[in-house]
Amino acid sequence: ISCFRLAVVNNSWTISHLCVRPEHRRKNLGTAMLKYLEWFSERASFRTMFYVFAEKDNVAAVRLYEKCGFTKISEDNNILFFHKRSD
Repeated sequence: ISCFRLAVVNNSWTISHLCVRPEHRRKNLGTAMLKYLEWFSERASFRTMFYVFAEKDNVAAVRLYEKCGFTKISEDNNILFFHKRSD
């Protein structure tokens, strides 16, 4: 139904390849996955910075990241980079 790839480097988590099968989109699964990762990092007492990226024209991904509190930090060609600090 959905998946993501997570890489942990220097106490920062980079979330990539966050995807939801087309027939399951618009059901808040992407939001649930991001919230789960934040919950997991808090339960593990792992304070960190989350990084995500999306193609500029992937409006749904950009909306998801902004809705979940990520802030755009840079842009390179057609890629937007976002981050969010875990509290």
